[in-house]
Amino acid sequence: MKKYFPIFLALSIVTSSIFPNIAPSTTKSISTLAGHIRSTLDEQFALVWASLAFLHSWKIDPTAPRGIRNNNPGNIRHTKREWLGECRGDDPAFKTFISPTYGIRAMAKLLRNYQRVHGLLKLNEMISRWAPPNENNTRAYIKFVSRQSGIAPHARVKRKDFPKVIAAMISMENGQQPYGDEMILEACDLARIS
Repeated sequence: MKKYFPIFLALSIVTSSIFPNIAPSTTKSISTLAGHIRSTLDEQFALVWASLAFLHSWKIDPTAPRGIRNNNPGNIRHTKREWLGECRGDDPAFKTFISPTYGIRAMAKLLRNYQRVHGLLKLNEMISRWAPPNENNTRAYIKFVSRQSGIAPHARVKRKDFPKVIAAMISMENGQQPYGDEMILEACDLARIS
């Protein structure tokens, strides 16, 4: 079905110009999807179908909270540091990532640095740095994360606790936690936490 090749070519050009920083894992997932489809359809048609599926899944609800829209569920502010998976966004205050996995990875790396570099080992210490009192109701934040994660405010956060803490922080930051446990674990693996 060579007639579909121009469509795929156009989609490839549009996709690469709109999403110049697509992660290799995203590209791999498109190829994997195409591979499943290829068994019954022509190769070019399969690639078009996979590209369309990817573009459809890329849509972000404009009414979603800012952190969800930016794939930055921890609402990490702009700094000079450039994170793996960071891409150009239009938010003047907060970073944008190519996928939520990379935004969650950045959260995990920051929290781990709080422990390693700054000696902030306990939940209340980590949250106090993440959400300082001059910008947040830090006490309420600590109480919420403690209740959601099951970790006492003055307890040390162990490596195995990071996914629970991050999930609770995402919920606090965005009023929702739409990501599965698998994605959070994958992000922690990428951050070398688990």
